[in-house]
Amino acid sequence: MKKAFLTLCLLAISSISFAQDMGKTYINLNYSGANIKQKHTAKISNNFGAGFTVGHTYYLHKEPVGDIFRFGLDATWCDINYNNFSYDYIERGDANRKTEETLHEGEIGMHIGPSVTITPTDKLDIRAYFRYAPSCAVLYDSVAEEVSFNYASMFVGGVSINYGVVGVGIETRFGSSKLNEYLFEDSGRGDSKTDKISTKLSGFRAYLSFRF
Repeated sequence: MKKAFLTLCLLAISSISFAQDMGKTYINLNYSGANIKQKHTAKISNNFGAGFTVGHTYYLHKEPVGDIFRFGLDATWCDINYNNFSYDYIERGDANRKTEETLHEGEIGMHIGPSVTITPTDKLDIRAYFRYAPSCAVLYDSVAEEVSFNYASMFVGGVSINYGVVGVGIETRFGSSKLNEYLFEDSGRGDSKTDKISTKLSGFRAYLSFRF
């Protein structure tokens, strides 16, 4: 099902781009604020994060509606996102013996979804969008020293303002995947857990945007 949906999305984008090459390419440099949550654990927030996004908006009509609105389809070809987390790991049998451990989490994916662009002047663009973002999520826990990765069903929505080529924007991101359980406490059964469990991913990104 996931492969079929992605194939249909790519075919739709190809058809639009073949029929008309109207629109703008966007490149975003992102600062990421993120949360991660697994069953039986508290939600933790990242220390820092960053990302890189490149894609293209295909306008669905040649002339603006009412000289101001353009409706389009956003196709993000590459979205790379990284987040760094830290948490207290409790050693077995002593709640006062804690060490700070690290989680590294990231996603690599693509987006597709509708957008609307408002152009009140020749150089000013205000854009709102919502996209489906099939991704590969990756998680590394410094306690288990294991890398896990899996398909992640993500969604992205946001707004941006551009004056000429340069602009700024903010977007929300949320979704889920199944990744290895990260460890908060030594259970005495070893530090390796290979069972993948439901992992919720959420947060926001603020970005510097270039559209041309």
